[in-house]
Amino acid sequence: MVVCDRKCILHLSLTPSIKQMKKIFLFTFLLLTQLFSNSFFKNANGQCAINYNNNSVYGFNDPNGSGGFSGYLCMGTDSVGTIGVNGYYDGDGYTIKLVAGSQVTFQVNGCTGNPVSLTVTDSANSVIAGAFAAAACPNSLNFTAPYTGEFVLVLNRNGICGGGGNTLIGQAHAKIQNNTTIPACPDATIDNDTICGAISLGLDSVFVQGNTSLAFATDPLDGYITSIGCTCSVPNNTLWYSYTASINRDSAFIYLTSVAGSNFHSWLNVFIANGSGTTCTGGLFFLGCQEGPNDTAGVDTVIVPIYGLNAGVTYYFMIDGFNGSAGEFSISIRSTALSSAISEINNGQTLSLFPNPAENYFYLTSEYTINNPRITITNSLGQLVFEKKYKYFFKEKFDTGFFDKGIYNLRLYSENGYIQKKIVILN
Repeated sequence: MVVCDRKCILHLSLTPSIKQMKKIFLFTFLLLTQLFSNSFFKNANGQCAINYNNNSVYGFNDPNGSGGFSGYLCMGTDSVGTIGVNGYYDGDGYTIKLVAGSQVTFQVNGCTGNPVSLTVTDSANSVIAGAFAAAACPNSLNFTAPYTGEFVLVLNRNGICGGGGNTLIGQAHAKIQNNTTIPACPDATIDNDTICGAISLGLDSVFVQGNTSLAFATDPLDGYITSIGCTCSVPNNTLWYSYTASINRDSAFIYLTSVAGSNFHSWLNVFIANGSGTTCTGGLFFLGCQEGPNDTAGVDTVIVPIYGLNAGVTYYFMIDGFNGSAGEFSISIRSTALSSAISEINNGQTLSLFPNPAENYFYLTSEYTINNPRITITNSLGQLVFEKKYKYFFKEKFDTGFFDKGIYNLRLYSENGYIQKKIVILN
């Protein structure tokens, strides 16, 4: 467990490296190329996601005839039908909420002359590897939900992902498989007990209310979260929130407040997507953690500054009911100026650190030569792990083999003050 009192600060520096920018440029180029090739929404296995320009997402019908089914497919409701008059359109999708571990059979019939492929995507519209049945009529797909949340069944008749159809061409159903142990249906208000249902936070918007007593004690991602270095506490009663930066910002504040008398004790854990897999089933990079509210005699508020927010990057916040502690709280993201306590060099010099995160090595470079500087590197506990004085500094390569995996704070001191950078070591 990380030893950290409630006044400590979580500093996150996420400035993209040159290597990362090249990847972004290459991805954008490939994205545009595939978009015009009409195969953008298909992966190597022929799985199709939804093309929202040409297709739509609907909900299954409640079998009792009360309209759209918005609950979880579990317990008393173990089967749902299709939209409209028992038909589906080519290229469209149908949402369904499932509890982690639920074994479901998706089936299409009444499709004479119209074989159709079946694909399951997550709530972010990313295809789930292996959740695919090649075109057939009738057709079926057995699927086990990897997390509690919303999924989409995508139907494709002509093999062209995104090729919308206007004619009802068959019937589709979802049904819990026989002999499946069906978990209890969760309350509809706690979809955010997994990252797939993360509640989006707006900058300087109202505080969002949460209550970890509504969350499941375990989460399908608990083991994964621990495996990527989240060591503040064993995940328990977790709720998820997210914030996507609209512009590059120096900093923002996370406000986490308990409710009087809740006896709530929590941890706040911060992640970003690491580019592999989907955030719904993993694909996260752990940035750091901070002890949250510890309410023993009234309201307790923790204010955590995060530094270096990049436009378009989504930050994920996991509120963890520490050791099973459950209770009410509120969370909000607030804008703020960069802390005046940090005296950085302000003479036009630019200090670059790349690649970041680093696996084997990283470079530190300055736009101009700096005379008589000193460089220090401290770990997340504030312990000094590297220090070196230079007659002058312009560029140096650092071998990460001398560092343990984790987040480090690098400072370059000069006669004008210091420049501070964060470096994430992966090895």
